[in-house]
Amino acid sequence: MTQYTVTIESQLGESTTVLRIETAPQPRIVEVNVRAGNDGAISSTTLPPVDLAAIAAAFSGACPHRTDEPERAANARPVPRPRPVPPAEPPTVAGDERATRNYRRMPDVAELVEAYREAASVTELARQYGVPRHTMNAWLGRLRREGVIERR
Repeated sequence: MTQYTVTIESQLGESTTVLRIETAPQPRIVEVNVRAGNDGAISSTTLPPVDLAAIAAAFSGACPHRTDEPERAANARPVPRPRPVPPAEPPTVAGDERATRNYRRMPDVAELVEAYREAASVTELARQYGVPRHTMNAWLGRLRREGVIERR
């Protein structure tokens, strides 16, 4: 039979709780001692909040002869959780906007240049066209390389 002693001190030394735990045949708390702190008195306000069941459960792996749990390697890595699979998109119809991948096709150059001049930011412009900001930056970079617009 293996025994452990756990000491829990409350804040500012108001009281000390000492637990004696036996691990065979299963973990259980067999003794609880509460000692008065600096002022020499014990009250419910000076006792630390202790979850005895949780403390006993923490010693469930401490019993060397337990066989109901498989042994784990010291360097074992946790098994990653599978990522949720996004729902399948409904089939697209020829006239459906999703079928053309609009977010990859740059709009008419004259239209985009005009919108760029009126927009306060690239983010606002990207929202206006319903594309990610990095896509809008790529479109604007292309126009800058072609000499259609200048950097602000």
